[in-house]
Amino acid sequence: MPTKAQRGEIVLKRIFIFFIICIAFFSTETQIFAEQNVWTSETNLTNKIDRVSLVTVNGKIYSIGGHDPNKFYDTIDVYDPETKTWTQKGKLPTARGTVSAAVYDGKIYITGGEPINDKLDIYDPMTNEWKKGKSLPKVVAGYASQFVNGKLLVIGGFNMYNNASADVYEYDPSTDSWTTKASLSTPRRYITSALVNGKIYAIGGYDESKGLLSSIEEYDPKSNIWTTKSPMSTKRMGLTAAVLNNEIYVIGGNTATATLSGPATAEVEKYNPKTDTWSTVTSMPTARGLLSAVSLNNAIYVAGGSNSSNYYSVFEKYAPGDDGTSPSQPGDPGTSQPDNPVGDRAILVVTMTTGLEKEFDLSMKEVNDFISWYENKQAGSGSASYAINKHDNNKGPFSSRKDYMLFDRILTFDVSEYSK
Repeated sequence: MPTKAQRGEIVLKRIFIFFIICIAFFSTETQIFAEQNVWTSETNLTNKIDRVSLVTVNGKIYSIGGHDPNKFYDTIDVYDPETKTWTQKGKLPTARGTVSAAVYDGKIYITGGEPINDKLDIYDPMTNEWKKGKSLPKVVAGYASQFVNGKLLVIGGFNMYNNASADVYEYDPSTDSWTTKASLSTPRRYITSALVNGKIYAIGGYDESKGLLSSIEEYDPKSNIWTTKSPMSTKRMGLTAAVLNNEIYVIGGNTATATLSGPATAEVEKYNPKTDTWSTVTSMPTARGLLSAVSLNNAIYVAGGSNSSNYYSVFEKYAPGDDGTSPSQPGDPGTSQPDNPVGDRAILVVTMTTGLEKEFDLSMKEVNDFISWYENKQAGSGSASYAINKHDNNKGPFSSRKDYMLFDRILTFDVSEYSK
């Protein structure tokens, strides 16, 4: 049996060991959090360019076209995030920049661009082949584009230099035809856009009468209506955007002049469409405008750009950390297990191409998972079908029932949120 002195020595040793463990734990914890919310450098682009466009297809990143002080580029390079290497994939039919490429059914749609034109070129990365679509109603460059519900929207831009446009056109790949849609409330060129929960957000840009813009407009394809939302804190054009966890990260841009020759910013802001609020995010290492971004594997990749007379080949990656604002935080709505949901919920109504409507009462996590699958598949990656848990719907002598949705059978879907 230890003596009183020995017992005291044992206690002191245990306290010392506990103290060392605590130091190690907090040191590790500090290191973990230090590694979050950080920008890292990836393998540079093959050229120092701005006005490039990024898209993702089947887990790879495609860099399309671009511009430097001497020329426009016709190159298409593909980046493999696993090997961190760029490979030249093909060439554009004509050299161009200031395009906003978009992906549907695994194919890349490239409209307009500089030199200003009205072309629609469709690229199949699997076959490395091109085909022409019907030309745009007008020549356009410096615009934004998004696929939603199987239709391509081309938004704003300019039809001639120093003349911002409010025009919005919709292209239907099934009929190879263009339709004029509701105009933006504010003409804007050198803008960016994002797609969240079936709605398109047109962000920033420049208008001859209003100058640099911080405003943002939301487009509902079902109603064909644009609605003005809360503005950014910084007015800018030549900016870019990417979506993570249903939030829009708005990155970089030119902040001082309409001629694109002024200074650029490294600023990053995050927009939450659900709350219509903005928050500040860690700035990029390299300030630049006329750049492009894309999200892949829960990270954002940002390529190229320019700042005054400096052109960049930098390719930087942002990995968001746990800053307490993510919608997947414990205790937030939609984070419970699907079979025992609490908090905010939604009615998901999926309209099939046959006209049949399917209705599901789901947690917001389930709804967001479905939307993520749909948008990834729309961008050319992911499985052709998605299983939705019916829970208590259509009860029977089953342990569970699932409705398998086929992507090419979905016409549109609607989300109506409510609190339980």
